[in-house]
Amino acid sequence: MSSGKDAMEKYIDKVKEEAGDAWPKVKGFRYLLQDKPNGTMLADDFIESLKLLGERGLVFEAGVDQHRRGKKQLDELVDMIGRAHDGVEENKKVTIILNHLCKPDLSIYNLTSDPSFRAWRTAMYTLSKASNIYMKLSGGFSEMPEA
Repeated sequence: MSSGKDAMEKYIDKVKEEAGDAWPKVKGFRYLLQDKPNGTMLADDFIESLKLLGERGLVFEAGVDQHRRGKKQLDELVDMIGRAHDGVEENKKVTIILNHLCKPDLSIYNLTSDPSFRAWRTAMYTLSKASNIYMKLSGGFSEMPEA
């Protein structure tokens, strides 16, 4: 993703070649951003790779971790999606799946006043207005405190 459109095209073509008859079952790619340096998902090469996935009809699964990486990572995610969709025809916009609820801190007891939860809620609301954005729950439950 970070190497740009040309490298991503070569990668996709190689995966397609290796997959052979199974290629129609490939729907997209996951990239864990949660452990990458700030700014990774905002680099021009990264954004161009996202646009390429949209052109090819492939999905992008974004793994971010708001609990451990904070509001900054959510802000970058919102910005990344806006940039990836900016100026792109609706049918060519990359579909993005947000993994694990973006891993909010689910141990918070006072949701109305906690700044971390408010940041997560605001980001989720903003992203709910964007097209081609979906949420995967699965690993989000691992963020829940033990009963």
